[in-house]
Amino acid sequence: MKKLFSFFTVVMMAVMSLNLSTLTVAAEEPTTYIVKYIAATEDWVYQEGSTWDDDSESESMYYMTLEMKDGDYVVVVAPEGNPTLNLDFHLGNLTIAANSSCTANVKSIKDCYILSGAMANINCDVTNGYLYDFSVCNFFGNCDNLKIYYTDDTTISVNVVGTCKDFYMHNDDNKSVKYQLYNFTTALSLSSGELKNNAGEYSTTPSAAPATPAAPSTGGNEYDDVPKTGQSNAFLFAFGLAAVCFLGSYSLKKRA
Repeated sequence: MKKLFSFFTVVMMAVMSLNLSTLTVAAEEPTTYIVKYIAATEDWVYQEGSTWDDDSESESMYYMTLEMKDGDYVVVVAPEGNPTLNLDFHLGNLTIAANSSCTANVKSIKDCYILSGAMANINCDVTNGYLYDFSVCNFFGNCDNLKIYYTDDTTISVNVVGTCKDFYMHNDDNKSVKYQLYNFTTALSLSSGELKNNAGEYSTTPSAAPATPAAPSTGGNEYDDVPKTGQSNAFLFAFGLAAVCFLGSYSLKKRA
């Protein structure tokens, strides 16, 4: 009986140690890549990081795609040639560098930045699009939230072929808001800083907020499905094992 009691004590100590420990799983942080188009060879090369270093070695973008994952960030440098960038990923961030020009074919983009002097065709859905002076962009999918920051509005043109839920245009000099419009029913078109849509094609008031928060989708975003912190289920298993041992020892005592 003493041996059984000792065994039960060991199991309970194991239960307590498992209870004090937790299993922590963190989602992997995004990696930032910068890709550059070499017009002479008609090829893309890349480096890790957000700025191009002429003194560092670069490799073919093919090797980058072997390491990439959904949610990573990409900066595009393409000062000549107007190339096409093909990436079979959902990007957390895509930036078209100043004075660069390209067509981007990706799965989706959370934040898309078209910097000063850049020209781009974006062939995917975008959550947030940002444009600056002397930039031109065509969003051929949806661009849920389009924000333009300018000092000279005549230098900016943009089209959203899909839907746009929120359009905001802000003057960085005098801090005034030129446009704050919502829920376009047709393609948004801005040419040289002037909106070409008719008044009936958008709303001047945002959609009413839902009365209660929407329940999380059961389909789930692939990032949301990654557990952040949690307690190991081994504790419950060990506790059950301890209970079985206790009942067994008690039954043997009764028989004795």
